[in-house]
Amino acid sequence: MSYDAGASQEHRFNLLNLLKAPDESRDEILTQFVRLTAQKLGIPGSFVSVVDDEQQTVMASLNFSLKVSTRENAFCRHVVDSDEPMVVQDTLLDPRFISHPLTTGAPYIRFYAGVPLRDIDGFVPGTLCVTDTRPHAFSAGQIHSLTLLSTMVMSFLRAWYSAGLTDAVTGLPDRQQLVRDLQVAAADERKPTRRLVLIDCLDMSRARELVRSLGAPAVEGLLQDIATLIPLRLRPGPGEKLYSFSAGRFALLAQDEGRLSAGRISTLLHGISAHLGDNISLELSPVTGETHFNPGAGSAREVVAQALSALTDATIRGIPAARFDLPLTEDLPRFVSESDELIAVMRSGRGLTLLYQPRLCMEKGLPVGLEAHVEWDNPRFGCLGPGKLGEIGISSAALSQLTDWTLNQVITQLKQWHNTCITLPVSVFVSDEDIARSGFAKDLKRRMKKARLSPALLQIECLTPDAIPGSPAALEGISRLRQYGFVTTLDDLSMTSGNQTYLLRPPPAVVSLTHELKASLSADAASRIMVRGIIRMLESQDYRVITSLDEDTDGSDAVNGFFYARSLPAAAVQSWLYWKLRDNCNQCR
Repeated sequence: MSYDAGASQEHRFNLLNLLKAPDESRDEILTQFVRLTAQKLGIPGSFVSVVDDEQQTVMASLNFSLKVSTRENAFCRHVVDSDEPMVVQDTLLDPRFISHPLTTGAPYIRFYAGVPLRDIDGFVPGTLCVTDTRPHAFSAGQIHSLTLLSTMVMSFLRAWYSAGLTDAVTGLPDRQQLVRDLQVAAADERKPTRRLVLIDCLDMSRARELVRSLGAPAVEGLLQDIATLIPLRLRPGPGEKLYSFSAGRFALLAQDEGRLSAGRISTLLHGISAHLGDNISLELSPVTGETHFNPGAGSAREVVAQALSALTDATIRGIPAARFDLPLTEDLPRFVSESDELIAVMRSGRGLTLLYQPRLCMEKGLPVGLEAHVEWDNPRFGCLGPGKLGEIGISSAALSQLTDWTLNQVITQLKQWHNTCITLPVSVFVSDEDIARSGFAKDLKRRMKKARLSPALLQIECLTPDAIPGSPAALEGISRLRQYGFVTTLDDLSMTSGNQTYLLRPPPAVVSLTHELKASLSADAASRIMVRGIIRMLESQDYRVITSLDEDTDGSDAVNGFFYARSLPAAAVQSWLYWKLRDNCNQCR
């Protein structure tokens, strides 16, 4: 394995361990690199591998089935040992590989070209390769292109591990760091049982109302105060780590035998209040949910989903804490019945109300758009908005049907307003799962075309922005929506766009870089280089990037330069709009 004298054994060991550790988010990006490599060079198979003293591990691949091989059998060891590109145009004509087990057996390598992934100190931890099951010629120009691509891959990996996975508002490790830590725990040979506790301090619908009433800076101050209070109350010990899971929601990862269970955390946090500024305090009622798991038994996302399920159960029951436990399924029929009831309500049309909330320009006081909110008058839980429906255990299928119902109602209303003076765009809240649905964007385009409406009149706003970066299907869905002319935004983007990994996969048409993010980059050259490159890439793709420099002194910016009026049913909002737009309406008549 080639590396210069300046590369210490400790550095070599740490880097190899980092690269071999499972990381779904990192490997999703590496998969995009191998797709680009295969497309650029016209070779169907491509992969990124790391080679240590014992084995080769494939981190990401395209049309290449091998995941692990011994170092002795790895084609890539020749590249790593020589620190030079290696091209084998036909393995059956090369005496080194004519009887090689990877030539005569799966994956039946007939063509191979690999170049080293070289760290800044000369250490070569792995390779970027292209391969096929039939021979190919490979020119010097293609070798040069493959080498340039390997430099990009290594630059990405350096930036990935240089960038801190820290929530910009609270300063705590963020959700991506939690997922990474769960994945690293899965690789622990000891695999001790762990506990994951989710702590819900601030309901998201309440947070949105606070943002609209008091502005994002006040809510960010509130979240910072909560993030300070929690560790003071809980006093996490060794092996207990606190994370910022999402706005107003925190997570604790600990050993199973630790003292901080969900119930204990609820007791310790009972009665806390946080400051909003100007001598205003907000009393909090934390709810917790926990899951106990053996690392490696399931994916990191499954563990998180179990904790979320327990948190949802506690919220529904109105109890301070709940534990996920598969054998205890007495509550599952209730979840199913709520989903079935919602579907029945959609079919009958009774019990669902669609409200329109006008969005007004701060400068002129005139309406510039509407937000559509569906509310369900549930006999058990009361009036439920879109954010609450997922919390009471409604199935994804039922929520998808609700999205379609809402879109149909809004399109019908837009069609009725089409030839009037009301030509305002309407925003509809959807989930990342809706956006990721196959054909969602195409079907929406078809419906708008059938109604003879411009796509610009319907704006898609995602209720679950934290899930977008981890879903390639959702990212593709947003790209399709934007391609068809729909405006896509992320709900409360300023509260969720604070870490640099989020910016690596930017789906909306507007991306906001917060002041906290900019401040965190000032002392980190690698992160500055990475974000500068991301900004240039975004701008080249017609995205608009704003920073706190774009903001007015009152905290308003190009995205949030408006305020909201009260939500009203369609008939009432129509009369109100005729009055607010009376000058335009008189001209139309």
